[in-house]
Amino acid sequence: MNNKVLVGGLIGGVAAFLLGYLIYGMALGSTLEANMMAGINRPMEEFQWAFVVLGHLFMGFLYAWVLNKANANSLSSGLQTGAVLGLLVALTFAMTMYGVSNIYTTMTGVLVDIVGALIMGGLVGAVIGWWYGRGRTALVG
Repeated sequence: MNNKVLVGGLIGGVAAFLLGYLIYGMALGSTLEANMMAGINRPMEEFQWAFVVLGHLFMGFLYAWVLNKANANSLSSGLQTGAVLGLLVALTFAMTMYGVSNIYTTMTGVLVDIVGALIMGGLVGAVIGWWYGRGRTALVG
């Protein structure tokens, strides 16, 4: 892993952590909770914060690595690539969990989770893509 991906991963991890709180904690939290198995989520005061931070850092590194391989070096290309990555990862997880567990009690919960991941993935990708492309001059042609 090169320095570009390491820095991009750290930036993406911080963005994912903040966006996770805003999207899943504030915007979608009550809707998800109403459509998931009771008691599945810990109250915030019982979070295992080291694992929350590590999970978001790993997400940042995943996005940074994929965006580097995709040569996404602008806010726009990062947004597009990140949104697709977020969508595919969420579809994989949410559909599988709906099929094999009781985490989601309705398809509404599945769809809300997928929409949240799409938005979060796009924004994390946008931040990393912007970072990768900073200082580049646009080609006029």
